[in-house]
Formats: sequence, C-alpha cells, structure tokens
Amino acid sequence: TGVQTCALPIFNISGNNATEDKVIRREIIVAPGEELNTVKLNTSRTRLEQLNYFSSVDVRTNNTLSPDRKDIDINVVEQSTGTVNFGAGFSSIDSLVGFIDLTQTNFDIGNWPSLRGGGQRFHLGLKYGTKRRDGSISFTEPYFMGQKLAFTTELFYRDLYYLSDLFDQQNYGLSLSFRKPLGEHSYAEVGYTLQNVKIHGIDENASP
Repeated sequence: TGVQTCALPIFNISGNNATEDKVIRREIIVAPGEELNTVKLNTSRTRLEQLNYFSSVDVRTNNTLSPDRKDIDINVVEQSTGTVNFGAGFSSIDSLVGFIDLTQTNFDIGNWPSLRGGGQRFHLGLKYGTKRRDGSISFTEPYFMGQKLAFTTELFYRDLYYLSDLFDQQNYGLSLSFRKPLGEHSYAEVGYTLQNVKIHGIDENASP
C-alpha cells in the first residue's frame, strides 16, 4: 500500500543555496506528523524534479531516537534557471526580424540584486524588424497570497506593419490573469486585458 505507521516530525532541506525553503516545502505533499506514505514521498520528489530548478533531487527517510518517528532528508543540486536567447530570421509575414528573449524561471522580485530563488517566473522579450516591433515583459507568481493560484501580469507594446499595405497598427497595454489547478490534469483561468489600438500610417489612397 506504500503506507508505514511512522510519524514525520522534521524535514531537513539542504543544497538549496539560492532557492528558498518554502519553494521546496510547498511541493511536498506529505505533512509533518502524518503517517509515512512512500507513494506521496515519490510524488513529492517528482514534483520537485519537474520544477527544473535542480539537476538532482534526493529524498530519503532517516531513523530518529523515537522508534515510531522518522525524519525526511531532502537534498537538491541547483542548476541554472536563467536563459538568454537571441537571433534573427526571415519569413513571408515578418520579413527580416531580430529578437532577444530573457527568461528566469526561479525569479524572486524581492531578492535584490540576485533576483533569484523565489519560484517566480520573469520574461522579457523584444523583436525588431522591417515589419514589426514588439516588446513585452511578464511576471508570474505561482503561489499568489500563499495559495496554489498563479497570478500573471504582462506589459506589452506591438507595432505591426504587416497587416495591410494601406495602414499600420499599434497595440499597447496591460494584461492580468489568474490560473487555478482543478485536479492533476485541468485548470481554470480568468484574465483581463486593457489595451489601446491605434491605426496610423494610413495610405492616402485608402478608402473611407
């Protein structure tokens, strides 16, 4: 059954030099004081691995002075969670365009200057070309107000020259969204976008 009658009094976490303890603890579905369930323990390890913050995750139990109690030792090896991608390309829609993307998947907005370790997500993207000029910056807090509720906000700016030969379009604004898991394989999401859409560069031969 995967269940042993041993209470779990303590979680010992090590190896997380940058990542905060709470980011690890919230992925562990075994609560201190409940019966030891090896299935839950294995699931917790898988959840930590799927964060992609660590190159290895080791979860094991240790005996204590009390025969009916065990401690859980969690040792992780951190890996790089920031990426920078840049390049250039050509397509029939965008024509010639260059881009740069900066992503940090283990971001911490309150940890200056390293800005790392809080389990948040940050993304900055820029595109510049002959047919488009885009910029966006987004931030995600996966446990908003301490609940398993992801909050994402994004600021964006887009100049689109490929929509028509008769006009150009400029969009800029702000979007907010909340995402809540519903079980293991589904979720509910609600969002709101406030934006300004401007048509400019209208050709003098364009119809009314």
